[in-house]
Amino acid sequence: MRLAPVPLFFYRKPSLAVELSGQSARLTHGDDIAFDACRYYGALIVAVIHGESKENLLSDQFYDSHQIWFGSKPLHNEIVRITKGSFKRSRDYKDGIRDKGHIAWALEAALWAFESADTFEKGALNAVNLSDDTDTTAAIYGQLAGAYYGYWKIPAQIERFNKLHSIIASNAPTSH
Repeated sequence: MRLAPVPLFFYRKPSLAVELSGQSARLTHGDDIAFDACRYYGALIVAVIHGESKENLLSDQFYDSHQIWFGSKPLHNEIVRITKGSFKRSRDYKDGIRDKGHIAWALEAALWAFESADTFEKGALNAVNLSDDTDTTAAIYGQLAGAYYGYWKIPAQIERFNKLHSIIASNAPTSH
């Protein structure tokens, strides 16, 4: 799920950004679940750039209220379950948040990390402390959290490793 540049570039045309976010999954994953996970995550990033609150992003009404962005093809049931807030029902790994390599689990874990923290750093720590496929969870988390919190709120020790410095910095003024 390496899609952040797509919604950042196409945010002015949300439907196109969402569709191309899904298409970006086709480079490495052929199934509809991956396609739809990327469409949903792309929509969340577009919504951040448009100034939506964290509460709206994580609302179980987000998908329904942005239906026009998704066109005529509904999301896969596994992804719809996540849009309805499945990531909110668990408090941590012991309560069922897992990322064992399946795209839906990875998305759910990343959203749990985003929902469970109020800073970029705390969410990243929550993501990596889940165990399992933590690099994937943290990378997915970082795309949405980076867009939401903004470049200037990413801790220096993390930013130092960021190879996309100029892309993120150019979008910083639109972040929360």
